[in-house]
Amino acid sequence: MTKREKEWERKNGEEVLNSDQHKTGLVVVAAGNSRRMGERVRKPYLPLGSHPLLIHTLQAFQKTQELTKKVLVVHPEEWERTEKLLMKYGINDYELIVGGELRQESVQRGLSLLGNGVEYVLIHDGARPFVSPSLLRRILNEVWLRGAVIPVIPVLDTVKKVDAEGKVIHSVGREFLRAAQTPQAFSLPLLKEVMEKATKMGEIYTDEASMMESVGVPVYTVEGEKTNFKITTPEDLLIAEAWVIGRWGKS
Repeated sequence: MTKREKEWERKNGEEVLNSDQHKTGLVVVAAGNSRRMGERVRKPYLPLGSHPLLIHTLQAFQKTQELTKKVLVVHPEEWERTEKLLMKYGINDYELIVGGELRQESVQRGLSLLGNGVEYVLIHDGARPFVSPSLLRRILNEVWLRGAVIPVIPVLDTVKKVDAEGKVIHSVGREFLRAAQTPQAFSLPLLKEVMEKATKMGEIYTDEASMMESVGVPVYTVEGEKTNFKITTPEDLLIAEAWVIGRWGKS
């Protein structure tokens, strides 16, 4: 048996890499101001069924035993509320830290709590409450092999490029277009190195994969899920409510 073969094991009927050899952390980012929601309450704390949105997101990772360290990055004004919610719902495996003005800064602060023993990290949006165990399995398997992985889904709508006046210039072929999701997963030392470079250069990126691309690091993809959508607008929240009711009743 080869060394590579020895790393694999069977779990829930799936062939997976032996997680004992790959210490993996999680950073959930919920530190934004949620301006697009138009609500007084920040997005992670809006009700979704009988639980706040953020609780659904955190609970989605409870069955993923491969995650050895979990960090939750929150808005500075939400620290006390978050502590109370975690206590209320019996979630005691996340370490809290206050986020920064930008997502990039919030992620860096989250990474600072992972410690030296963690080799890989998953970065997840706090407003994506429906990530599934099977998607997490695909991401973990791939990042342990490749070092930089994101979930993606095909772009189904016809995409148009327009000019400053809104006039269509041309249609964009969809064959190789994909919409990125989270959690995005990376080798932790590599991600820290790239983020430090971006910070020194004053560059700002919308996600970690874009940062990797900018310095030539190959980023691989796994098949994402339509249900793993980010709640950004009030309309998204309505769709999420329907999903929760259809799946679990009012929970």
